[in-house]
This record gives sequence, structure tokens and C-alpha cells, in this order.
Amino acid sequence: AADVVIMKEIVRQTPELREAVYSLINRDVERALSGLESVKPSQVPRQRAHGHRSTP
Repeated sequence: AADVVIMKEIVRQTPELREAVYSLINRDVERALSGLESVKPSQVPRQRAHGHRSTP
């Protein structure tokens, strides 16, 4: 049998994206997409991949 986990809270999402995640959970894709359109890439922290150099 497979293990089952029930998540009741999103804890590792950035505040800017959290509402879009909740909208997707509630199957409200239109609201999720409109929320994502309002988030600028600079608002979401990025991590560089190991072994990759960023280009200037």
C-alpha cells in the first residue's frame, strides 16, 4: 500500500505565489493564472544551479 499524506498548509512557497497555489488547489485555474501574471520575476527569489555560470 502507498503512504498517504494530507497537506493542510503551504509552508515553502513565497508570499507572492502563495495565492496562485491556493487557487490551483481549489481548481480555479483562471484566478491562478491572473495572479501569476501580476508577479514580476524579480519578486521570486532564484537559486543558481550548481555548475552553471550566469551570462552577463
